[in-house]
Amino acid sequence: EIEDTSGETTLDGEAASALSEKLKDHLATVESLKATLTINEIEDFATAMSQLAEEYGYPPLSEWADTVSDRASMFDIDGLTECLLGYEQLVSVPNRS
Repeated sequence: EIEDTSGETTLDGEAASALSEKLKDHLATVESLKATLTINEIEDFATAMSQLAEEYGYPPLSEWADTVSDRASMFDIDGLTECLLGYEQLVSVPNRS
């Protein structure tokens, strides 16, 4: 079990696999958002990812969604691009064996 100050960062095998699959399903959306950088769509996506993070109890996704939302509200295009590029790293959800 791996923990940090933000709480649990691993999920049990079944939950990790399910969340990973849901995140993979959104890869095309992220690619589209990277291409268009439409603020409203990015904010909506961040909200959806925040809800998914809450559903699964996965702080790294929640932190990512919060950062994306913050950068979108500040119209930080460079920061948004950086965040969206980091999405792929979230797809591999660590699991407890």
